[in-house]
Amino acid sequence: MKILNSDELKIAETTLYAHLPKSIKAYGFVFAMNRGKPHTLEVLVDTWPAFTTIIVRPDPNNNRTMDFRKKVTLYSTDEEVLKRMLTVENAIDWSTYFLIGGCDLCHSPMLKEIAASRGISMKGYSLVHLMTLTEPSHLPELITSRDIQLLWDASFCLSSLHFQVALTLESNDFQLLLSGRLTGWTVWSKTYFTSF
Repeated sequence: MKILNSDELKIAETTLYAHLPKSIKAYGFVFAMNRGKPHTLEVLVDTWPAFTTIIVRPDPNNNRTMDFRKKVTLYSTDEEVLKRMLTVENAIDWSTYFLIGGCDLCHSPMLKEIAASRGISMKGYSLVHLMTLTEPSHLPELITSRDIQLLWDASFCLSSLHFQVALTLESNDFQLLLSGRLTGWTVWSKTYFTSF
């Protein structure tokens, strides 16, 4: 087991990128660390440089770790190595509360088995299916301005999709949005969009 330094994190980012979307959570943490985002984490691998398992965990030597939610992220192409790191090498501090904030679903039975052997209860909260789009030209056409009325009537929500759609509208369509005749359109919404 090895803790990666800043130079090794750059190589790990490239390796994890090749395994997207399965490695997305570990990749995201390593990506942010490589760009100087403040963190209280450390990254462990089974072997270096040809690793099969990577664990992003709270840094036990960082005093600020307790100020944040203890989130652990796992990515492994070899379940036996992952199991060894979690049981024999104690890559995770099982004596404190922590959240596994990213792990392939295929490892769930093994994680439950390890937790049960240590007398710890484990509960799953969410399941996310991911995919990658390697060729942007395969994206469907943007939502047309006529479809936008249905979108707003269904429910108004300031998400990136709605924001992008609103910015691509022609001026007369944008005036329809600003007229306030749409369900869910509030004074705050009108102020928000006109500020752009």
